[in-house]
Amino acid sequence: MRVLIVEDERNIRILLTSILRQQGFEVVEAVNGAEAVRCLQDSGPFRLVITDLRMPHMNGMALLEILNQQYPDIPVIVTSAYTLAEWATPVAASAYHSLPKPFSHRQLVEAVHEALDLTG
Repeated sequence: MRVLIVEDERNIRILLTSILRQQGFEVVEAVNGAEAVRCLQDSGPFRLVITDLRMPHMNGMALLEILNQQYPDIPVIVTSAYTLAEWATPVAASAYHSLPKPFSHRQLVEAVHEALDLTG
């Protein structure tokens, strides 16, 4: 199963990739929404997208809009170190789950498996 991780912070991207590879997932990384769109077009299909919200060049909200329009069957988990209150309504309408940073290894794995179990 392929997962696309969209995260501009290198250390967090490496951590996410490591945890998911330990769980048996194939992981593709993108550093912002624009790169994620290229990955979706060139390297798809993906079973899940995990994205940060605040990133340069194309933020997570813009990416969520594209995912909803062009890839509505891919579940999305949103991560953010910032309060999700300002993003709550759009994220709730667009993402399967949100994980506030910092999150634990267990929280990430549970969110991933829940998203995949509920979306078949």
